[in-house]
Amino acid sequence: MDLLYHLPVTVSWVEVLVFAVSIGFVITVFNYTVLSDSSEQPASFKLPTPEQCRSDWKGEVLDKPSLTVLSSHLRQ
Repeated sequence: MDLLYHLPVTVSWVEVLVFAVSIGFVITVFNYTVLSDSSEQPASFKLPTPEQCRSDWKGEVLDKPSLTVLSSHLRQ
């Protein structure tokens, strides 16, 4: 606790200016690198609708559609 009594009480305007510029620089770099929207854009792609999903499809219709799990460790 002796160390706290030996700290300088006054702060010069140069120190405040250097601190403010440093904080501004860090915020600017953070905004440019992390929050930048132009760095990564999602890829756009289109998939054609399968024939079975179309309203005009005239194919085979299953009587009792179901899903089966072949492996016993996948069953819950």
